[in-house]
Amino acid sequence: MKIEFVKKEKFDGDVYWYTTIDGKFVENSLNSNEQSAYDLYNKVKDNGGLTIIKILESFDTETQSTN
Repeated sequence: MKIEFVKKEKFDGDVYWYTTIDGKFVENSLNSNEQSAYDLYNKVKDNGGLTIIKILESFDTETQSTN
């Protein structure tokens, strides 16, 4: 896994920083403030780029009996 901190300079002079994992943009990592973007990069790096999703409740109408 390759985690990178990236700087993007647009033709109009705007500058943004963001994080990628294996060349893919990390959601919510784009920021015009370098330090804030770098702090997020370090969080991603420290936890191995893992995003934890927990299903809190689920209901499947396909498995329910109508008898």
